[in-house]
Amino acid sequence: MTAFALSVVAAALLAVAEPGATAGENACVAALAADLAACNSSLAAEVDPRRKAVLLFRRAYALVEKYRYDDALEDLDEAIRLSPGFAEAYHERAYVLGELREFERALKDSDREVALRPDHGPAYVERAYLRQRWGDLDGAWRDRVRVVELNPGDADSLLARGVAAIWLGRFDEASADTAEALRLAQAAGKAATVAAAQKQQRRIGLLRDRTPGGSPAARCLEANRKAELDRPRLLGDCTAAYLAAATPADKADLLTVRSLVWLVGHQDEHASVADREVVVGLEPANHQWRSNLGSAYTQIGHSWAGRRELDRSLAIEVTWYALAERSAALYNLREFEAAFADASKSMEMRPNELALTVLGDLAKDRGDTDSAKSFWMGAYRMGSRGDGLVARLKSVGVADPEREPRPR
Repeated sequence: MTAFALSVVAAALLAVAEPGATAGENACVAALAADLAACNSSLAAEVDPRRKAVLLFRRAYALVEKYRYDDALEDLDEAIRLSPGFAEAYHERAYVLGELREFERALKDSDREVALRPDHGPAYVERAYLRQRWGDLDGAWRDRVRVVELNPGDADSLLARGVAAIWLGRFDEASADTAEALRLAQAAGKAATVAAAQKQQRRIGLLRDRTPGGSPAARCLEANRKAELDRPRLLGDCTAAYLAAATPADKADLLTVRSLVWLVGHQDEHASVADREVVVGLEPANHQWRSNLGSAYTQIGHSWAGRRELDRSLAIEVTWYALAERSAALYNLREFEAAFADASKSMEMRPNELALTVLGDLAKDRGDTDSAKSFWMGAYRMGSRGDGLVARLKSVGVADPEREPRPR
C-alpha cells in the first residue's frame, strides 16, 4: 500500500453492494458516492450490536472517502466496542490512524488484526506499511516476508518485499525479488507491475552506485553544504552513509540529504517523500523533520496531510519556516484567513519568499493586483525564481521581473 491509498480490505468489502446485506448496509455502501442520510437512518434503527458495528464500519469508510477522518475514527471506535473481534474494523482504524500519522496507536490495531487472523495477507501488508513509515524497517521487512509466504508467486508481494529489502541495504535480495516480480508480471500481462518493477530495478542501480573509497558520509554532507545535490553517484553515497550510520539522529540527517538528492538530482518527488516519512519515524520529536515532511506533502498535492504534519511541528516549536509552509497548505485548503495569519506571522519572524507568495495570492484573489505584484516581486527579489512565480507576475503585467523598477 502507498501513502493515501485506499484500505485494501475496506475497498474489497465496500466497493459494491453485497447481495446478502441488509438494505441499510447497502445504503452505507452507496454513501461512498452519495449522501450519508440513508446510512444514518439505518444506523439509528439498528439494535443488533454486530449488525450495527458493520453499519458503523461501512459509514466510516464513506467518511474516509470524504476525508472526515476524525468522524470515521468515532465510528470505528464504536464498532470495535460493539464487536471486539471485528478484524476488518481494526484494519480500517489502523489505516485511518496511519493516514493521521498516529503510528503507535495504528500499530496496536494492526497487531490486534494479525492476532485475530494470522493467515490474512492484507493484515501484514497494512502493518508493513505502518512499520516502514514509523521507522521500523526490519519489522516492515518481516511482514513483507510473511505476505510472500501467504501469497507465493504473487508479483506485487515480491516487489514489495524487494522494497523492504532496499531499506535495509539488502540489495542482492531486492534485485532477486524485483527480477522475479518482473518475470511473473510479464507472464501475467500485468503492465502496471511490469512498469513498477522496471522502475525499481533502476532505483536499485542508483542506490548501489557509490563513489569508490573515502567516506560516503563526508561526501553526502559536503554536497549538501555546497548545494551540489546533482553530483554523480551522490544518491549511492548518501545511501551507503545512511545504512552505516550508528544512531537514529545520524540516519535522519543523512536520509534528509538523500531526500533532497532524489528531488534535485533525479526529480523523484515520491521517493523524496518516502525518505522524509522515515526520517520522522526515526526522530518524531524533531520539529524540523516534521516541517520538511509537511512541506513535501503540500508540494505533491496533499495539503490536508501537510497541514496536519505542520501543526505537529509547530506544537513542538514555532518557526517562521513551518508557519510559511502551513500558510501555503491552508491557502490550498481555502482557509484564507488562517493562511493570511500564518503568512503574516512568518514574515514578522523572518521575511521569506513563501510567505510573500501566499500573501500575493491572497491579494490577487481579493482583486488587489497592486499588492499582489508588490508581494510577488518581493519574493522574486529574495531569490524565488520558480515557473509558478514567474507566471504569477505575468498575470499582473510583469513580463520581465529583472526590468521591473524597485520601489523608492
